[in-house]
Amino acid sequence: MKKHFIIALVMTLACVAVVLSVSLQFIAVDKLLRPPKQEGENLKIQQTFEKNVSQDYVLKIASSDEYSTAYNFVD
Repeated sequence: MKKHFIIALVMTLACVAVVLSVSLQFIAVDKLLRPPKQEGENLKIQQTFEKNVSQDYVLKIASSDEYSTAYNFVD
C-alpha cells in the first residue's frame, strides 16, 4: 500500500513539474502589447492599417505633443 502511495506521489509531482515548466515561459512585454480595437469609422482604418503593414511594427506611446491617440487625422 505504501509503495503505491509513493509511486502516485512521484507521478503527481512529475506531472506538476512538467506543467509548471511549460506554463512559466517568460514572454517579453512587447509581445504581449497590442493596440486596442477601434470602433465605428476608426475600425475600418485600423483594419486597413493592419492589413497593409507587416506584423513587425512597433507601437510607441505619445508622451507629449498634441498627438496622443493611436490614429491621427491630419490634412
